[in-house]
Amino acid sequence: MAKNAITALKWANPKSIANSFEQTFYDANASLFNVKTSIYNENRSIFDVIKSDVILKGLFNRSKLNDDFKQFPKEQLSREVIQTALLEQTPFVTFREHRIYIPTYSIEINDIYYKHADLLKEEPYSQCMKDENYAIVNPFKTYGLALLDLVLRR
Repeated sequence: MAKNAITALKWANPKSIANSFEQTFYDANASLFNVKTSIYNENRSIFDVIKSDVILKGLFNRSKLNDDFKQFPKEQLSREVIQTALLEQTPFVTFREHRIYIPTYSIEINDIYYKHADLLKEEPYSQCMKDENYAIVNPFKTYGLALLDLVLRR
């Protein structure tokens, strides 16, 4: 049994990450790191790349959602049907019954992206859309390793 498990793990976790999905995603999206999130830009090991991918997925989500939300006036964005449609294809992690779309933001800000996107059109939350370095939290201290599920959602 042990021999089969070790063989399976070696197959599932190749020693070279060069052609892995995680490395490919990292290479394609590393430009999304900004001043405050660049401290999570690590690629020395497969685990570092996976952690970097978690941040990149969140930054990708932020960029996509901000672009989508900017297309609607506040009144339309307050409609649940519009918010649901805009979030439908966006990957998230569930943490303490909250949807986390952008791990570098707090639970409260993620709740606004999920339930009250119209608030992103007014202060102070409009800063989330204007300033990519606004209100950044340490995602791994805030959410722990639960964030790794974000990378698994391809």
